[in-house]
Amino acid sequence: YQIHSADWLTYKTLITQMMLSVGDLAMYTIYLCIEHTPKIIDAYLDELDDVFRKIKECEDGGGDPSSYLHGSICNDGFKRLN
Repeated sequence: YQIHSADWLTYKTLITQMMLSVGDLAMYTIYLCIEHTPKIIDAYLDELDDVFRKIKECEDGGGDPSSYLHGSICNDGFKRLN
């Protein structure tokens, strides 16, 4: 999925950060396998709902999304960093 916003990279970073805080490795893609039970998937989607609520709050004027980050914003694509 992708969020159409000028703050897309900030949201992408926020998704990863918030999901990691609850023990899920996540970004803007979802990979499922047959080992993922409905219970696991439902818990993941519940956590993702919290992230989307925060993003909607920011998009509706509820604050600067970068203020919720604990680090720097991710890079856009693969490129040399030095």
